[in-house]
Amino acid sequence: MRPDRAWPTVGQKLVHGNWGGSEGVTAEVVSVDQEHGQVSVRVGSQIYSSLSAAAKAITGNSTNGWVYWGLTRRK
Repeated sequence: MRPDRAWPTVGQKLVHGNWGGSEGVTAEVVSVDQEHGQVSVRVGSQIYSSLSAAAKAITGNSTNGWVYWGLTRRK
């Protein structure tokens, strides 16, 4: 378990990019495994095995999913 992370709960909605009136992208948490540090999310009809995999699918670039979805701050 990582104390620097805000662990989401199953069913929680994570939103990225909700600035200046834009709708942003929403992911729904489908599973949380704190022991292994894994969070799976659904974006639209697609399920991603990690926060980073979902962020990469959206941006096209490798990125830290915990930072992208606002669950931890970049150091």
